[in-house]
Amino acid sequence: MTCVRILTSVAIIAATMIFPAAVQAQDSGGEDAPRTTVVINTQHTLSQDDGYEPALMLILEHPVLDNLAVACFAWASPAWGEGYCGIATTLGDWLRVAVYFGLETAEVPVRAATQLTITAGPFTLTGVVEGGGSGVGYDARMLFRITEHLQLGLMGQRGQGEGILLRIDYGRVGFSFGYLYDIEKYLTSDRSNVWYSNRYWTTFLEFSVRVSP
Repeated sequence: MTCVRILTSVAIIAATMIFPAAVQAQDSGGEDAPRTTVVINTQHTLSQDDGYEPALMLILEHPVLDNLAVACFAWASPAWGEGYCGIATTLGDWLRVAVYFGLETAEVPVRAATQLTITAGPFTLTGVVEGGGSGVGYDARMLFRITEHLQLGLMGQRGQGEGILLRIDYGRVGFSFGYLYDIEKYLTSDRSNVWYSNRYWTTFLEFSVRVSP
């Protein structure tokens, strides 16, 4: 319930900050006015030790200047939740940098994150590093676009592992599949299992929908 409350609170805060400005800008500027982006992601992981773990993510972003946007992110799962807002800036068509501050469900509830996205032709590299009361986390993905709808690459997410990632996107809908090996889990284990044991592998699925615009 705490996770759901965090997600709801962030959504309300973001809506209060972003949507009135978005509506006003769109009403006054027509189709050329900047529009709020809303993305909903669901992540599903399956591993031998942790079993099935679902998570829900909400992303909101609204441009306030040509190269500056207000952005919010929330994550809710049965075990943990976080929510933060910040600013994102772009440099040309190849670099995006964002900084966020917010809360999480931990004894020390403060959390901060930074995000970097680099695009060069068919290559895209996206990395997020965050830290707070529950520790440090990261999510890094490097993808190469093979066709209009298909990308292939590598990813790493703390707590899940590192491995191959396949992404299919069509219009507003995206699907990602990964098979990940948790190197950190193996290195910090008692080594009672062989390195290729099933307990170090995770099946990763992610669905995303861009609902606006």
